[in-house]
Amino acid sequence: MTTLPSRRPDDGQPATTPKILLVASWIFVGIPMAWGVYQTILKSLALFR
Repeated sequence: MTTLPSRRPDDGQPATTPKILLVASWIFVGIPMAWGVYQTILKSLALFR
């Protein structure tokens, strides 16, 4: 049975994620989520008019 190699460095510290990847991921998720919240607010305002 073979084992997969660990992605952690040999010093026992967990691997770090590049900051640009984190920023890009949050933008990828955040923009559509913000658009959905904005649209929901606009449509719900019609209920209070």
